[in-house]
Amino acid sequence: MNSIRLSALQMLLVFSGAWASHAACDDGSISFNRDVRPILAETCFHCHGPDEEGREADLRLDEESSASEDRGGYQAIRPGDLKASEAWSRIISDDDDRLMPPPESHLFLNKKQKAVLKQWIIEGAQYEGHWAFAPPQSPDVPSVQGMNSR
Repeated sequence: MNSIRLSALQMLLVFSGAWASHAACDDGSISFNRDVRPILAETCFHCHGPDEEGREADLRLDEESSASEDRGGYQAIRPGDLKASEAWSRIISDDDDRLMPPPESHLFLNKKQKAVLKQWIIEGAQYEGHWAFAPPQSPDVPSVQGMNSR
């Protein structure tokens, strides 16, 4: 009986710790790398990502310059402006010929994913480089007071 209680307590501690660490990094703002990139990678990069052979409409949603480029009077993503963002109008379209991702891809955005993309565009559609390509930075070393150096 005690081992069952101990196991239950251990599981409770593990899950509460995982929840706390997730809550600690969630300040309410949308992060491209944390929130948006995984959605685009799952549902959009097949046709609008780095692979030239599979790319449609010469559009890369993994690059800010391509996503916000003027495409003859419209932009796929216009930071801060949902109505002027062609990608958003296609995400919420009722027309199967305009809907993104297209129905024949069998890829779909759920309500939470749509809400994340919507908020990201409203907040300015800030892109972030992949962490692996950022130069390492050394943290500031705190000064120590009150120690005698010899």
